[in-house]
Amino acid sequence: MRREAESIGLAAQLAIILEVSAYPKPGNVSRLHPFKDSSLDHFLAGGVAAGPALAEAALKGLKAGLGRLPLSRVGLGLHLERAVRASRAMHHGGNTNFGTLLLLVPMAAAAGFLKAQGRFSINRLGLMVKRLVREAGVEDAVGLYRAVRLAGVGGLGAPPRGLPDASKPEAPEEVRRGRLTFYRIVEACSPQDSLCRELVEGLPLTLRRGYPTLLETYKKTGDINRAVVQAYLTILASQPDTLIARKAGRK
Repeated sequence: MRREAESIGLAAQLAIILEVSAYPKPGNVSRLHPFKDSSLDHFLAGGVAAGPALAEAALKGLKAGLGRLPLSRVGLGLHLERAVRASRAMHHGGNTNFGTLLLLVPMAAAAGFLKAQGRFSINRLGLMVKRLVREAGVEDAVGLYRAVRLAGVGGLGAPPRGLPDASKPEAPEEVRRGRLTFYRIVEACSPQDSLCRELVEGLPLTLRRGYPTLLETYKKTGDINRAVVQAYLTILASQPDTLIARKAGRK
């Protein structure tokens, strides 16, 4: 079981590295286009460092798939916080992999669950992510808020009504006192944040637009860089990147 979890973790690490290394991707970091506080090297270091936490999320998913752990105790928030903490400890740049990890932690857990049951498929992966997000509880929400602060996520603006301000140090405790669940938070944020919307809806852009484009382009060209860039552009054409929009404006 541990070996299967590590395999999923390695696949997630590789996905981070291939995605961030791909060039050119408008608005994103590259060797030729560093951000003010983060270079490509920071993103690569953070992606590698997050591997053990991603493998641990996969292991919890495997255990849940075997009936040894309830879905509510898989710990999406805990593993996200650990992944972000490990990423930040590996470099002195700014926020590098938070958005990627927000999607990859549930994906790793979902992949583990489905592998344990021998039912893995891309369609089931999205459905399982959606199910895990709905089952994630208050402590997962606390971990999510801690991860946001650890990562130094900027440009968030005012929180949706009823949610604590993630930029404030007391926010995680406010989440706990308010009994706010992980799903409650990402669902409330989904109208203005495409990553939260992906989690709530079961990764439709990632799995129904990005993945098929990646696969088709790679089969045609044999060039993983071109495949990643084309997948990125396909997603961007159908759904503006909300992080880039917050940083530089929608236009």
